[in-house]
Amino acid sequence: MPASWWRVSYTLTVTTVDEFGGVTTQPVTITISDVVLPVTLVHFTAETAALDGVLSWTTATEKNAAYFAVERSINGRDFREIGRREAAGNSTQSLDYDFTDAGVGAAHSLVYYRLRQVDTDGTVAYSGIEEVRFGTRLTWTVEAWPNPFVRKLSVTVTTSAAAPVSVTVLDAAGRVVREHMQAVEAGQTALHLEAAGELPSGTYVLRVAQGTNRSTLRLVKE
Repeated sequence: MPASWWRVSYTLTVTTVDEFGGVTTQPVTITISDVVLPVTLVHFTAETAALDGVLSWTTATEKNAAYFAVERSINGRDFREIGRREAAGNSTQSLDYDFTDAGVGAAHSLVYYRLRQVDTDGTVAYSGIEEVRFGTRLTWTVEAWPNPFVRKLSVTVTTSAAAPVSVTVLDAAGRVVREHMQAVEAGQTALHLEAAGELPSGTYVLRVAQGTNRSTLRLVKE
């Protein structure tokens, strides 16, 4: 289907009565393909940028256009809305739009996108489907330096998931001396190790965890 064409969907409520008087009501969606709408879609593309899905599209004309809803699917069949871009409404000039699905590659190696264009009168149309594949995901690593340390200790975590990380420091007797949670994004993040320089000299254990990802490092404070 050319990018300048849309598929228009209408949902009707159908009521039937059987021979015993039973009434059944159900919605029926009718899709009409290759229909030219007031919004002319010139192109719609989806690409990767690290772990992000980057979408862009261009319209040549718009008439009574309300908004574009970006929809994502992980199986190519079931789509859900993940964001919107307001349309210009009425325009005879070429207009560019973009949307970033941040960090989606951390959870999925293959995703599908489409646009749902909605007019001010409620008319809905869908674009074609774009497929995006992500490469090798980041591995889970935790690094600390310098080690031994005196005043400042730097800790970084590399993860494929944007989710909180727990940071725990135990002394040689196994007692917790520092503990907190920190939100991180997919990629590499510097962890906050509160007042590490104030710890007494000795040996410590640093535990960093995020879901099933866990790392334990031996630290020495001089």
